Amino acid sequence: SIPDVKSKLKNLKGIPGKRLDNMSKAVRVLKANTMVPKGAYCRVHVNPRRYPLAHTVVWESRIFYSNTSNYVFVNKIAGLPTVPTVDNLRENVLNQVESIYSSNKLFVTTRIDSCTSGILIFAKSSQAAAKINSMIISQQVCKIYRVLCHNTKSITPGLITHLFRTKNPSEHENAKPTLLRNIFEGCNLEEGRVEQDGTVWQLAQLQVLSVKPLQLNKHYSAQSIAYLTNVKDKEVNEESEELCELRVQLLTGRTHQIRLQLAALGAAVLGDSRYEPVQGLVNQLYDEKPSASAAAVGDGSMMFGPEPRAIGLHCGEMRFQDDLFSVLDTNYTRSSQSSSSLSSLSSSSSSSSSSSSS
Repeated sequence: SIPDVKSKLKNLKGIPGKRLDNMSKAVRVLKANTMVPKGAYCRVHVNPRRYPLAHTVVWESRIFYSNTSNYVFVNKIAGLPTVPTVDNLRENVLNQVESIYSSNKLFVTTRIDSCTSGILIFAKSSQAAAKINSMIISQQVCKIYRVLCHNTKSITPGLITHLFRTKNPSEHENAKPTLLRNIFEGCNLEEGRVEQDGTVWQLAQLQVLSVKPLQLNKHYSAQSIAYLTNVKDKEVNEESEELCELRVQLLTGRTHQIRLQLAALGAAVLGDSRYEPVQGLVNQLYDEKPSASAAAVGDGSMMFGPEPRAIGLHCGEMRFQDDLFSVLDTNYTRSSQSSSSLSSLSSSSSSSSSSSSS
C-alpha cells in the first residue's frame, strides 16, 4: 500500500524532499553520484528550453550598482529569464550574476518577464531581501517603465484601471492571466478585490505619466525597432512607423499587467505577440449585457499568441523613498546588447553611491 511504501522510503538515504505524496515538489539533482532510492520519482528534461544569449553577455557591465553587504542592481537584457526555469538551471540572470559573486548566494527580490528588460535587484543576504520585500509590499518602492507602442489616441496621461483574474486550478493546471475586465457599476474597489458569482477579480492599476512620439535615430535605432517587430531595418522609418513612448508607473503588481492593460486599450506593447491578437478586447462574460461576440471570445486565453523573445518594455526607474536608481538602455538588438549604453543615477543620499559602466 502507499502508506507502507512511504514509511519505507523515510529510512532510505538519497534525494531529500517529497516523493509519492507530492511528486510536483521534485528536487533538482546537481551531483552526478547522488543516490536515487527505489520508488523515487525522477523527471528528466531531454529537450530543455535553451537561452544561449546568456553566454554572450559581459555580465560585469550589466551591474550598475552594488554595495558590499546588501544589494546588487542589474540591468537585465530582454530574452533571458530572471531565475532558473524547471528545465534550465544555468541560462538565466540570477545564475550568471551569481557566478561573478562566487562566494555569495544571491536572493531574488524583484522579477520581470523574460521578454522584458530593465532593473533587477538581488540581495546578498536573507535579511537584506526581507527588508526590500517589506518595502515593496508596503508600496515604498516606485517602479516606472518605459513602453513602446503604436501611436494611438486611446492612451493619454492619467490613471488606467481594470479588473484582473487568473484561471482557477480547476480550469487550468497553471494560473494564467485571462482578459481584463472593465470596472462595472456598483463595483467597490476599496479592498482591492471584487467577488462576483464565486469569481474573484483583483484591482489592476497603472498611471501613464507621459506620452511622446518616438524619435528614430535619436532615442531608438531602426535596427532596434526592426528586432522587435520582425521586419527589415530599411522598412522602419518615422513615416511608416507611428510609434510612441510611454512612461508608466505600476500601482499594483499583477502578472503581465502593463502588457494586458495596454492591449485592452488597443495599444499592445511593441513586439508583444502574446497579447497583440486581443487588442481592444475585454472580458464581458460577467456583464449584464455582453456583446454578441463575448461568448465566442470567452476569457481570451485561447486567442493569446506565443510568448515573444523581446518586447518594447523596459523597467527603467526605481525609487526607494529618497533614493532614485534609473537605467537608460534602449538597444534591443541581439548583436549589441552586451555593450549598449548604460547610465545610472543615485540621489545625494549619504547612504548610497553608484557607479556606471558602458
